[in-house]
Amino acid sequence: MVLAGCTPLTPVQVAYTEMTGRVLAQDVVATEDVPPFSNTAVDGYAVRATDAEQVPVELRVVDTLAAGAEPKIAVNAGEAIRIMTGAPMPAGADAVVMVEDTQRVGETNVLISRSAKVHDGVRDAGSDVHAGETVFVPGTVMNAAGVGVLASVNARTVRAFPRARVALLEGQPASIIDQALKTRIFFTAGGAELLATMKANGAYTALVSGGFTAITQPVSQHLGFHEHHANQLLVDHGVVTGQVSDPILGQQAKVEALERLTAQLSITAQDVLAVGDGANDLGMLKRAGSGVALHAKPSVAAQCDIRINHGDLTALLFLQGYPRSAFRTAV
Repeated sequence: MVLAGCTPLTPVQVAYTEMTGRVLAQDVVATEDVPPFSNTAVDGYAVRATDAEQVPVELRVVDTLAAGAEPKIAVNAGEAIRIMTGAPMPAGADAVVMVEDTQRVGETNVLISRSAKVHDGVRDAGSDVHAGETVFVPGTVMNAAGVGVLASVNARTVRAFPRARVALLEGQPASIIDQALKTRIFFTAGGAELLATMKANGAYTALVSGGFTAITQPVSQHLGFHEHHANQLLVDHGVVTGQVSDPILGQQAKVEALERLTAQLSITAQDVLAVGDGANDLGMLKRAGSGVALHAKPSVAAQCDIRINHGDLTALLFLQGYPRSAFRTAV
């Protein structure tokens, strides 16, 4: 009865890479077969099953076919084609013998040591998903595996429901952000020393958040970050709409920010100290040379080699080898 009185949130377009943990607001229908063609499920040799019924048997190798390559010739009687996992099945072949069951003989032949039956080692077109098949329905909560399926059916953007924490702000005056900054946002101890000390020693600092620019902008300005990035909370005539502008900044956007900054500064990811506490930080933390889980959720901390569970932000200075005597409070 309570849910009957609730109004569904207005869906927004979301990139498939940002769909982990999001709730779908549409059917997702495959537009083509997955895989789109018959292909090999193993590395080996594409053969005619009739040629490999009686083993051992020696066949002539007439070509090599890599994954993604188009077959150029057919397999005729007494022939085989060296084939890699995922490559399209060449005409004439109806089975694949695993490479472990073969042995090359000279430059042109291969010895087949295990018999093959029709369809051995072959994935049919559409064996995963058929064209026209509905793979997801509205209300599906997407996990990492589901995001992979979205990619496989070429659903690059989908409609999803906004996250509740954003929608709850709908209808609130924009001044609520200023009130939050004054009464609800507190700076973690050690932040000023961390930024000042690192900047004084030539570090470039960036704040990349899954929150809102209305928060990160004053925080960045107060602490002295070189740049900041977050989601843009939409406001219409002084009223919060409960939506954010696309694209939504999530886990992938943080990885992309790291890659952009390393290229801009002519450094590598190994030179980066990245700090985070949530699941959407993991991609960035794993990519950086020093990825630090700072007071992080247990599931996040468990995936990071460097964890700080106690102390304030100056712990990150000690981590880098700065003695307390080197701490700065202003650049």
